[in-house]
Amino acid sequence: MKYSCAMMKNFPEICSTLRTAYFGEDAIPTDYKDSFIVNQAIELFSDCPDVLNSAYYTALDKIDTKLTKSLTLRQNCIEKLKTYSEILGISEAEVLRRILYFSVDESNKETTDTTINLSELKAEVVVLEKHLSAVMTTVETIKQKITKLEDGR
Repeated sequence: MKYSCAMMKNFPEICSTLRTAYFGEDAIPTDYKDSFIVNQAIELFSDCPDVLNSAYYTALDKIDTKLTKSLTLRQNCIEKLKTYSEILGISEAEVLRRILYFSVDESNKETTDTTINLSELKAEVVVLEKHLSAVMTTVETIKQKITKLEDGR
């Protein structure tokens, strides 16, 4: 269903960030249209709707310049926006923009967590490689001693 609303000026960048977060580095706009990304963000939003009314998301929404954007939203997503709009006392467009801001924040947290975990794993590999090297040196030393003992018989 066609849905026209005011979106933030950096809407393409937000969609690009979410596209990468949801579908990987190789995801391109021709494979995953902006409308699809927006539907995905709405469907994946499962936090308490009150988080969208936080001072942080309210400020983000008020700061940014708005541009009219036409999106194709699934009926269940429109219903979710309507429900949250009634609960929070803000327009459906505001709910949508705040869900997108929230989704970007969550994707950044996941990226940071992944980076930290990756760094930790790489550090563990370096430590294990050093231990393995020491073990291999010890094994070679023992083999040399065995060879000397066998030759000396």
